[in-house]
Amino acid sequence: MNKNKIVEVIVYPDRAFVTRLLQLKLTKGKQNIQFEELPPCLIKDSINVKIESKGLAKFEGIDIKEEYFEDIKNEEIKKIEDDLKILKDEAKKIDTAAAGLKDSNEFLNKIKLLKTDTLFKEYYLGYSNIEEIEKNINFFKDNKVNLINEEIKLIKKKYDLNKKIKALTAELNNKINSKYQTVININVSLDIIDEETYNIYLSYLETNAEWKPVYDARVDFKKEKINFIYYGMVKQFTGEDWKDAGIYLSTSNPAVSAYIPELTPYFLNLSEYPDPGQSQAQPISNQNNQSGGFNITFKISKKETVNGTGNEKKVLIADIKLPVTFEYRSIPKLSENVFVNGLLENSLEYPFLSGNVKIFHDGSYIGDSFIKNIVPNEIFNLSLGTDDNFKVKRELINRFKSKKGLTGNNIKYEYHYRITINNYKKSDNEISVTEEIPVSKNREIKIKIESVTDKIEPDEFGKLTWKKTAASSSKLILELIFSIEYPNNKVITGIE
Repeated sequence: MNKNKIVEVIVYPDRAFVTRLLQLKLTKGKQNIQFEELPPCLIKDSINVKIESKGLAKFEGIDIKEEYFEDIKNEEIKKIEDDLKILKDEAKKIDTAAAGLKDSNEFLNKIKLLKTDTLFKEYYLGYSNIEEIEKNINFFKDNKVNLINEEIKLIKKKYDLNKKIKALTAELNNKINSKYQTVININVSLDIIDEETYNIYLSYLETNAEWKPVYDARVDFKKEKINFIYYGMVKQFTGEDWKDAGIYLSTSNPAVSAYIPELTPYFLNLSEYPDPGQSQAQPISNQNNQSGGFNITFKISKKETVNGTGNEKKVLIADIKLPVTFEYRSIPKLSENVFVNGLLENSLEYPFLSGNVKIFHDGSYIGDSFIKNIVPNEIFNLSLGTDDNFKVKRELINRFKSKKGLTGNNIKYEYHYRITINNYKKSDNEISVTEEIPVSKNREIKIKIESVTDKIEPDEFGKLTWKKTAASSSKLILELIFSIEYPNNKVITGIE
């Protein structure tokens, strides 16, 4: 089989465009060039052939055959099997050596007992002395230590071997399970005019491949910057590995027709009876892609290898440092944490596509966030998790019940809440604190704020928001007292 290799792959959201290169020295006359064992997910109508050379050649056509193999043992699988055999043979040698050490240890113990018993008898009869007894004890001790050290070395060696065997076994299983049984063989017919070296490129679309944008955001609170790393997460289970290939990531959809669409007449008419289910005109078609209409192609700076077994491979698109303005927000009723929001600007010449963002604080993984499509120079918000340098406490100081009115016909509950925020940071920070009071849905239920820090007013949903500066290494205390009054012959729902 000719040794062709994959040199370039354009990965789309749901497929890939693969280009293979075969370099051959060809003589004059008719030549048949074989590209064998291509994956069955190849789209036959997409096959394209391109020839580059100083010489002249005439392309006469291609022949595509789909063939079935009961068992395909390619070179990679055979190599893994051979490597596994070598490792397993070495593991057997270690087991044999360990068994030998065990026998030596048992033999040493028997000799030690026998020799010790003899020496003490001789000492008792005056045939031996203390020095000889100590000499023999040291001899057994040294040999015991040597045996133990050798055993430790063998255990470590066996452990390392088992790790390699496990990894290779998993790789072999992946290769076997992903290796297709049906293959595509392509024959390219050429009429060679000049004897010369020819570069023959075979390109095709294949399914079972995809990519999506993902990000890492590494936050530096001191420098007020975020190291924003833009990745493409590539995944393909075509059965063929893309080894050291040039990778491009595209948001285009090659399945969408390339012809220019035409507008069709848009007719309106009156109906005798209205159609209650049709409140607006419906679009005839909507051709859009998952990137929100952006057609972009990213060229990955270095060659990458992506295995065809379905494992994800993260490739770098961009690595930039963005200035960030931090915004701190607390919702004490829901959480004792202070949440951080980052205000950033996309300084790249291309957009950030919608995707998952992993947040890191000082190298530690905090959690996941998400961004939508962000065009160049657009300012956007990014949720950055919580800041452990703040501690929040919300306390119910008092809950007082009383009767109101001249005849005591009303019940009144009064609530007193205190919010305490400790700022352990070395800087003053503005923080937004949101609290809420109930909202009455009945005119007989009266809600009143009796006292509140800074005399702020709630919005229509009962939310109160303070914008305060939390001084470094100090406490910020906010107070809220409100009352609920309603007829005592009524039952109120939703009350705390």
